[in-house]
Amino acid sequence: MPPSEIISRFLDRNRARHQLTPMTYPTFPLYSYERFFAMDPNTSAKLAHVATLRGDIPRLLRHLPMAVLQTFNRHPKMRAMVLPGSSPQKVMISAPLADVAELKPLLSVYECTPDEEERAEQERINAALEDSSVAPSNAPPLRWMEFVQSECEKPIDREQEFPFYLVIRVDKSTQTFARLILFADHYMSDPTSGVVILRDILETAVKFSNSSTESSCELPVRESLYEATHYVNPIMNVLHEAVSKYVIQPLVNFDTSAFVPLLPIQAATQRDFVGSPPEPRNQSFALFAQGSEANMRSAMARCKEEGVSLQGAIVAATTMAFGLTKYDGTLSVCTEPLQLRMDVVGDRRKQVALKALGEADVLGASTNGEEPVGLYSTSGNLVFTSSEGVDPHGLSFWDVARKADLEWECVLLGHELKMQHVFANETLNAENRTGSGVNVTNCMLSDVAVSCLDYSDTTSSPFPSEIILGGKSVTVEDLHVYNSHPSLSSTCKLFVAALSHFSYGLMHKLEPEVAQTLFGWMIRCTERIGEYGQQETFAQAADRLVNSTVVVVGDIVGDEVSIATEPVEIAVVSATPGVASATVTINS
Repeated sequence: MPPSEIISRFLDRNRARHQLTPMTYPTFPLYSYERFFAMDPNTSAKLAHVATLRGDIPRLLRHLPMAVLQTFNRHPKMRAMVLPGSSPQKVMISAPLADVAELKPLLSVYECTPDEEERAEQERINAALEDSSVAPSNAPPLRWMEFVQSECEKPIDREQEFPFYLVIRVDKSTQTFARLILFADHYMSDPTSGVVILRDILETAVKFSNSSTESSCELPVRESLYEATHYVNPIMNVLHEAVSKYVIQPLVNFDTSAFVPLLPIQAATQRDFVGSPPEPRNQSFALFAQGSEANMRSAMARCKEEGVSLQGAIVAATTMAFGLTKYDGTLSVCTEPLQLRMDVVGDRRKQVALKALGEADVLGASTNGEEPVGLYSTSGNLVFTSSEGVDPHGLSFWDVARKADLEWECVLLGHELKMQHVFANETLNAENRTGSGVNVTNCMLSDVAVSCLDYSDTTSSPFPSEIILGGKSVTVEDLHVYNSHPSLSSTCKLFVAALSHFSYGLMHKLEPEVAQTLFGWMIRCTERIGEYGQQETFAQAADRLVNSTVVVVGDIVGDEVSIATEPVEIAVVSATPGVASATVTINS
């Protein structure tokens, strides 16, 4: 039976788009970055989580509708809609879904040909490995990448639609390969939310395959990150408004006016923020790639040995990648500290107490291990990368990683994040949409934002690498994350997800060739984390990296990184139609 028919048996009871009826759930206001990402009704900053699955896909499809239904009912913010006419904006939670007929707008199946999915990937990989001269122009297109980039440019109607929906792309010829893609509006989601939702869906599908009829309980609606970290009352609201208008806003305008991106951006597609979000929206572009399990294990072991976090090491690797891109692959010629504005995106769920709405204030309130869905991640600026910079001849790779870890701890303990949230809450919202007073050239705030998602088997809550459905297995081969930004943004945003290997996703606003070169270096610098010496300088480590011989092929599915004895080639895959994939060649 074709995959679409399997799903249709559940969904065809209601061919028209089902209208979701809200019940008497409490409404609650949006705060801070929730308000910012809901600021413009005509645009959405969308997140995409792409899980590559291999195994008994028809069996998964039989249980997928009920698994998706239960997941929507378990997480109330998945059923959020903006209350029409509310000012300030409020959200209402719709009633739990009654049956799978209501999944019509929330779950879709795309039947893909082998040329679009599995075979195309293998042919592209072979082309990159065997003949680099044909890889840039003749590599078969990867339709899922184009689909993700294109879909993330489409806005969600927040007053009529839920902020989450899923698409599964199935290779209809083999019935053993699929990609499960979760799309989400950023005002009600973050990178961790997508992982939580996909994990719940897969684990619930396993329960249904074992004939379990147990339905999971609905989780409470948790307060926002802003409410958990700020006093919210009439007096403090007046104070926050005054501080935002007379203190923070002038500082923001002064700070952004002096920012010049380190690498050239696509200025023609990136309009200014002049008191309000640009119209039409600024386009985002996607790049994807994947590394090897051996390199990830080596990197994690080395981080543990050096006493640094994986996040700190990826920050150092990203800094090195910018330096190699800026100085054409030779960081040793850099005579001044390397300076760039870098943000780190961090999950705050474990650092703050998130009480349920309506719950009395309790000191040390706990979520009992629950990972609530919502916008609970935030970005903080690493000041040292843009102020003193990184001296490539005076610091080692591990010095930079330790410095990044230390500064991130200071960011979490300091007042910067609180002031940042106050400013977003009081200034960047729908009520100030036409006159916020904020002016940002090309909407660019920083050079790069880095998000590290470690869900490997070394963590306390790993993402499942395999699920068993009625005795048949489905393996999860990788997980890519991507996030479009139609307005204020960094010039690029790197997601590194660790499962059995590193999966890379890059949102960028850079010139295409520059972005492909930068992304190639990002992959290479990260894949070789386990090899950087304690005593060698940052520049020496970069130079040795340039002269090494490992080939990293973008978005390898099921293959290890190959070894070559010729010049290094990194195949970087662009999701933009008309922009060819590039092979970055580094002579040894």
